[in-house]
Amino acid sequence: MARASMRCDEVVAVLPAFAGEEAPYPHDLEVHLQTCRGCADEEIRYRELLGIVRGLRDAGEPAPPGLALRVSRRAARLDVAWRGYARRLTRTPRSRYAAAGIGGAVVGATAIALILRRGARRAATS
Repeated sequence: MARASMRCDEVVAVLPAFAGEEAPYPHDLEVHLQTCRGCADEEIRYRELLGIVRGLRDAGEPAPPGLALRVSRRAARLDVAWRGYARRLTRTPRSRYAAAGIGGAVVGATAIALILRRGARRAATS
């Protein structure tokens, strides 16, 4: 049995790729946007945002010479600094165990949050 239209979550996932295009939307996307006010409003917001960005691009000042190189060098220095900081924190076995415990707690909390979120979604659709 063929579906007549896309679901809202599918539209939200693909809308950024299509909102800036001049070509017509795929049929399923077009049908959904014509029948779903929320997704149609989201498309309008994307188009407005793209218009603002295009306006900024056209009206903006050119980047100073060497800006990209300076930014990439600064990012590389920060990366090296963070690595050194992480090494200093994990020099002793006690600090390694503490870091592993914190990491495990973060993973566990994330897993619990995902399970609770999935349960809330199922309850909402039931």
